[in-house]
Amino acid sequence: GAISRTVGREAELAAASRFLAEVPAGKAPAILFVTGPPGIGQTHFLREVKVRAQLEGMKFYLETGYPGRLVPPGSLLEPFTAHVAEASRPRWQAFVSRLRKPGMPHRDQTSEEERRLRWAAEVAMAADTVREPVVLAVDALERFDEVSVALVCDLARHLGARKTGER
Repeated sequence: GAISRTVGREAELAAASRFLAEVPAGKAPAILFVTGPPGIGQTHFLREVKVRAQLEGMKFYLETGYPGRLVPPGSLLEPFTAHVAEASRPRWQAFVSRLRKPGMPHRDQTSEEERRLRWAAEVAMAADTVREPVVLAVDALERFDEVSVALVCDLARHLGARKTGER
């Protein structure tokens, strides 16, 4: 096994290693939730998992929220852009760009619910074009903007709805 500097989290690291082993094979939806109260070592744990994933040649992005750090809406999914199929990338980039513009009155007067459904559809379409294993880990999700959180939740729902083995 891998040498670890993480002490007392052997069971959790073993579960994360099983998850990482299943991601490239498409054996499971690519969703792993790590939760716990502040100060118990989630950041250290996620950094350890990132190193393990990268040693296996996997693309692994760790986005960390910090108190007072202001990020543009939708920025959590920025690392995802490089993995969206080339033909779909301009649409994805235009979508992310629109998220970053200040709230303007909508010409078509769409409801917030309809707007969120459209966002979820954009995330699903982009996710369906990714053809390589990619892990996006988010530490301190509660410290990110509402739009980013909603999009990551949409991505998790979409991936969770996929059939096992589906890419």
